[in-house]
Amino acid sequence: MPGPLVFNPAPEGSRQLTPQSLTIYNQGTAPLLFTGTGIALTGANPADFSIVGVVVTDPLAPGANRSLQIAFYPQGIGIRTAYVQFTTNDPSQPTLKITLTGQGTGKNAVGAWTQYE
Repeated sequence: MPGPLVFNPAPEGSRQLTPQSLTIYNQGTAPLLFTGTGIALTGANPADFSIVGVVVTDPLAPGANRSLQIAFYPQGIGIRTAYVQFTTNDPSQPTLKITLTGQGTGKNAVGAWTQYE
């Protein structure tokens, strides 16, 4: 099972410039069909992550692979988590969840004033 994708900390409301790649493989002997929701972001903070580009849910031939690019756009401060969830016709594991984790940080103050007496 693939490990989690851990993103670098980013300021709340920002767009992380470098998406991470996630590759899925069909190690079976039959085409892997995406069913139901196919490929979706789920969990506690799915709006903090985005699949970049077009999500292709065409069948995946035996021995083939497909890559997705995932970006982190924190909508809050603190640890943000979600899953990329794959729903397929795989009889041994019809639902596969890959953990996504990042940390939203405070926005940098610009032009802050301090009063001295």
